[in-house]
Amino acid sequence: MINHFSQRNPHATRTPPEKRAPEVRHKSRDTGHKITAKFKSPHFENAPVDEYNIDHLQQIQSPQYALEALDQFPPHVRKQDIDRVLSKGRSETGGLDTKILIKENARVMLTTNVDISDRLINGQLGTVIKVSVDNVSNKPSTIFVKFDDSNAGISAIRNSSSSFARENNLVPIKPVLARIKVRPGKPSSPEMQRLQFPKQRYFNYGQVYVALSRATSLNGLHILGTLENKHIRANPKVQEEYERLCETLSLHPHITTDLCNIETVSICLLNIRSFKKHSLDLSNDPILSKCDVFALTETQLLTSVPNDDINSILNDFSIHRQDHNSDKFLSLAVYYKDTITLCDTEYFTSINGLRFLLNNSGGNTLSCLLLYRKHGGNIQQFIACLDYIITSLDIDVIFGDFNIDYFNEKNISSLKVLAESLNYVQRVSKPTFVSSGSLLDHVYVKQSISNKIEANVERLGWGILVHPQRD
Repeated sequence: MINHFSQRNPHATRTPPEKRAPEVRHKSRDTGHKITAKFKSPHFENAPVDEYNIDHLQQIQSPQYALEALDQFPPHVRKQDIDRVLSKGRSETGGLDTKILIKENARVMLTTNVDISDRLINGQLGTVIKVSVDNVSNKPSTIFVKFDDSNAGISAIRNSSSSFARENNLVPIKPVLARIKVRPGKPSSPEMQRLQFPKQRYFNYGQVYVALSRATSLNGLHILGTLENKHIRANPKVQEEYERLCETLSLHPHITTDLCNIETVSICLLNIRSFKKHSLDLSNDPILSKCDVFALTETQLLTSVPNDDINSILNDFSIHRQDHNSDKFLSLAVYYKDTITLCDTEYFTSINGLRFLLNNSGGNTLSCLLLYRKHGGNIQQFIACLDYIITSLDIDVIFGDFNIDYFNEKNISSLKVLAESLNYVQRVSKPTFVSSGSLLDHVYVKQSISNKIEANVERLGWGILVHPQRD
């Protein structure tokens, strides 16, 4: 749990009093700049991590050291500019913190690139073996670290003037200097200087997920050393909530219609938010795998993306893609099994809607209109265009992500009036956006066949599923 030295200005006022530690101020005779050494707990921005680190630090039976950061500001800098810089987190201050408490045998992590060619890079983990204290200032001057990566710091050890570092194969870490613009984005901005050890606390909860999620493919993922269960930590509160949900909620869908019944056509409406990412989910999900048709919005597919990879996963389905030329979030797609025939497709740019006919082996035909309305568009203009289209055509089911909350009377009133005037019934009654409690995915059915259509909402681990089913 090492952190960094920083030079701070006395005008910092944003830290709440109960969170502040003592300050020591002096005025430099050489520069005339005000210098403040200000102390904070190592991870004060994250209370659970603070508690974890302090608890583990107290268990280590060795002397404790405070690594204090120093910030130095140029003259004639406005107070508001100083306050703005001081309020920034580590990501905005060169990876250097304000203060940490450290002991020998504590686990630490580099938070900035010290020497990339020597593998002393942001994220390297290690253990503090020794803290060397300056005889004059009586403050830590060098920290000797044994890194988990045996190739980290080889040159630093070989070139070190410390015989202790060379003989024990330890990397000597000294404070580093970071220059930070007081007014970011302005080339002529004066710069503050921060001096601190480039070290940090233990990993926070969920950091393995954060690190792995940065890789865009398995080809770009490299894990150094051995990854063990003890290295992966989830927040205990998350674990408690997960266990509570498993005990209280049923994971089995409440579907009253038998999806395997050959007399039933099951159409799954899903805002999939990247078809490439979730094509495996479609084939492996116990509910989806039984459906006849997937009506997908926000596929995030452009015309340049081939079908090969997707077809190899969903090999029992045929596909009709309606890719948008410039905005992948407006792209639509319909997947259908061999027992279904899809024909007479027509695309309407004014509502971003795809009309198509479905025919099953029993000779039944269903006329559908799948649409996706992007959030922020003009609602009244959208409804006017929808009115013109469905008045001109014979459509049995209109469904899609309308991005209009059906529970919001102000926004939905015009659409309700249109549906009622054309004898359509909205069949979804549960929220489809769980966190906000809103109903954005609508299924409108002709009143004359509404008794043959059942619509259910199922919450998947990665999306919302609305499936109208017709006998």
